[in-house]
Amino acid sequence: MHIVADQIHKDEPSYGLWEGPKRGRWVQRVFVVRGDANAKFETDYGPVSFWPDATEIIYPSFGENSVGQLQEMAECDRYSDWGAKHRRRVAAESTLIPDILR
Repeated sequence: MHIVADQIHKDEPSYGLWEGPKRGRWVQRVFVVRGDANAKFETDYGPVSFWPDATEIIYPSFGENSVGQLQEMAECDRYSDWGAKHRRRVAAESTLIPDILR
C-alpha cells in the first residue's frame, strides 16, 4: 500500500517510475519514500491521443536514482518513436496469423 504525495523534489531518491495510459489519459507515476511507506506522485500529461508513438514504460529504482533522473529518461522515451517503429516492424515480420490460417 502507498500514500499519495502532494509534491516531490527532483533531487530526492525515487523508488521507481511508471508512465503509460490510464483511463484514456497519459499518466506518469513516481514513487518515493515518505516515512515508512511508499508514496505515489501522479502527473497527467493529457489525452493518450497527444502521445500516439509513446510506449508504456517502467523504470525500477531502489533509491539509487533521483526523481529528476527518472523523469528525464521518461521524457526522452515519451518523445521517441522507437517503440512505435519497433511494434510496426515486429507486426510486419510476424507470420503468426498466416500460419494459423493455413
